[in-house]
Amino acid sequence: ESLKHMNKRQNLTLDIGGVSDTFTVTTLNAYAVTANAGGNGSGTVASDAGGISYSYPAENTGTTSPVAEGSSIILTATAGTGSTTAWSGCAGTGGTSTVATCSFSSLDGDKTVTATFTLNQYTLTYAAGDHGSISGPTPQTVAHGSDGTAVTAVPDANYHFVQWSDGSTANPRTDTNVTGDISVTASFAIDQYTLTYTAGEHGSIIG
Repeated sequence: ESLKHMNKRQNLTLDIGGVSDTFTVTTLNAYAVTANAGGNGSGTVASDAGGISYSYPAENTGTTSPVAEGSSIILTATAGTGSTTAWSGCAGTGGTSTVATCSFSSLDGDKTVTATFTLNQYTLTYAAGDHGSISGPTPQTVAHGSDGTAVTAVPDANYHFVQWSDGSTANPRTDTNVTGDISVTASFAIDQYTLTYTAGEHGSIIG
């Protein structure tokens, strides 16, 4: 329900020492700003007037106490780790993709705005060096904090897997709790064999 009140005019008479005068007092309208939050990310929403302060996704909406007509208000959405944020429904926006502001310079009615929090998306890219191939999906798109899908470095005949370019020797490989882009290449080496020659009694080996 709107918190708007009609402008009220009231005449007041002040009498001091037998001298009186009449004044007209006008009560301004008051409005509410409702700040909703959504998206698959996380963060906080706060206002510099009216008392909004909550964390998303634990809560997803907040409404100011009545704010006088003509007042200014700034709401700030601060993205959680691995998220970005953006406002809609504002008279003005500013800040960055991680600390975004929504503003009204002069309230003229009830307002509803929305801060959307979005998890970062990362790309996992797996490549094979010479004498091998990759089995499994590449590239992969993974949300912040999520796990990738297993991939396997497959050596050609007479070769074997050595390691990934980031030093990992896991094969198959599954990247978990991803917090950034990953791009690695599998290296392979030719198989090596040992030939051992032994001489029996009364003989020797040359070579």
